[in-house]
Amino acid sequence: MRMASLILQLLFLTVAAIIIDWFQGGPNNPFAIEERGETIAGDYLSARFAYQMNDADKAEAYLTSALGQDPTNTELLKHSYQLMIASGEYTKAMQLSRRYAALMPEPSLAHLYLAMDAAKRGNIPEMKTILNRLLKQDESKDEPARGNIINRVAIPMLLAWGDVASGEPDKAVERMQAQQKEMMLPFVFYHLALIDDLTGKTKEAEAVFDKLLEQAPPSFRLAEVTSNFYSRIGKPEKAAHARAVYLEINPDSKAEELFLMPNNAPIIANPTQGLAEVLVELGGFFYGLEKYDDALMYLRMGLMLNPELPHAKMLVANTLREEKRYDDAIKVYRTVTTPPAFEWQAKINIARELSNKGDDDAARSMLVTMSEQKPNDLAALLSIGDILLNKKSYEEAEEVYSNAIKRITKPQERYWAIYYARGICYERMDQWENAEKDLNKALELSPDNPDVLNYLAYSWLLKDINFDKAREYLQTAITARPHDAHIIDSYGWALYKLGKYTDALVFIERANLIAPHDPTSNDHLGDVYWKLGRTTEARYQWKRALSYDPPKEELPLIKAKIEHGLEGAETFLAPTGPVKRTANAKPDSDDTQQTP
Repeated sequence: MRMASLILQLLFLTVAAIIIDWFQGGPNNPFAIEERGETIAGDYLSARFAYQMNDADKAEAYLTSALGQDPTNTELLKHSYQLMIASGEYTKAMQLSRRYAALMPEPSLAHLYLAMDAAKRGNIPEMKTILNRLLKQDESKDEPARGNIINRVAIPMLLAWGDVASGEPDKAVERMQAQQKEMMLPFVFYHLALIDDLTGKTKEAEAVFDKLLEQAPPSFRLAEVTSNFYSRIGKPEKAAHARAVYLEINPDSKAEELFLMPNNAPIIANPTQGLAEVLVELGGFFYGLEKYDDALMYLRMGLMLNPELPHAKMLVANTLREEKRYDDAIKVYRTVTTPPAFEWQAKINIARELSNKGDDDAARSMLVTMSEQKPNDLAALLSIGDILLNKKSYEEAEEVYSNAIKRITKPQERYWAIYYARGICYERMDQWENAEKDLNKALELSPDNPDVLNYLAYSWLLKDINFDKAREYLQTAITARPHDAHIIDSYGWALYKLGKYTDALVFIERANLIAPHDPTSNDHLGDVYWKLGRTTEARYQWKRALSYDPPKEELPLIKAKIEHGLEGAETFLAPTGPVKRTANAKPDSDDTQQTP
């Protein structure tokens, strides 16, 4: 039930998913190499383990050792240069990429990196030579390659910025116009407008920016760039409109502070920054697909060309956080010092990572200080509540959320998550009247919110009340989020409660396929099987549920069902009190986080 990270609104790239693995050109296993010799095998296995444990330093050390024994092993070279790119070790990455490219002429991320390294050194002809070679290599193949989409979008985009750097803006525009005819992507239009702006074609740039804003509500990055552009050409009303449309859709964003920054210079001021923009957008795209290794490599290349991009730094740090590399994430967050809104959010994220590392005292101390510094900014205070909620310190979390609510002068949609989080606290504290009131308040502020609908409806099911209304709410939630395993399972459980076991089976099995390690869906699936007379399968599912760390309060019931069956379990447990099940959703620490 993660609320989409608002950092992703800095990007608006919509490129076909086929580009995911092309530059890598191989299996997803990061260490799929042939073992050659006992020592090399040992280093390889150690590197693989370190990689899986998200210890990039140790993985690098073992790979370096293995390469020392087999310097022409292309698989080792590939994983080594990719690791160096992802770690921001640009010099090492360049050296390893050169070695790999010399051995493997096929299009690869190494060739792209070498092209961008040439651009960083100001050698645009070398960059264009490498990129054009990649295009020709792919075009010469008998069968269409996975690279065709990249060839028609990303590489031509980079070449267009190379044309601008070479003093050939007309050639760049011609190349971009060809892209429009082929793909009609917002990505293409955006870069065409940037190139037109940078090369003095103001009217043409304005027409393209106008078209982009008409097509869909702007992302933060588009609102930022267009606001900057319109302000510079003396059209403040258009700039205000771009900002207002974004802020209307994203009222909880701190973007307003960023929009107040001076707009007297272009955001993309030279071709190198244009190249970086392409790469950062690719990184953001992979981040959205949860392809974190790919995201890191493209984001790092973008930062190599334009080191002071705060949103790219935030994305790098967020990616490291997703890989549970909390120390590395903290290091990157600390490099975000401007603008103030980003610096503030980076500090909040540092506190969250300290908590993820287990240092809750340091995290809480940092957030308390920040909350006192800006009493009208709820982000730091809410982060304290989120940390406590995730620790299951419900009484303390409720107190924090209540203090935050006292600071709200006018309830707005942006505050739905605060009432939702406090409602969770009340529900877990067995204060259902207060919980239901807060969950309904969250729905009032954010009508048809699937997270709230799911939590409220499932809570009713646990209390054996409002079955029909719960089913109605869950139908709405599942329509909004058809692939959410928690919601699908809840809907199936509503059907179960209504005695529709065959119908329930369809949904609960589907939820179990999406989230096979979720203890709740496995437990529910066992119950449905039992009701349908499939008792052996039922016990198997309950045993699976037991193996996936269910809530402690549910352990007695699951164990009793395995031993005594569904009906026998409740009879067996009756002397010790009513059976206990918890709400079918887990609060997520990003729900109340406010991000630019």
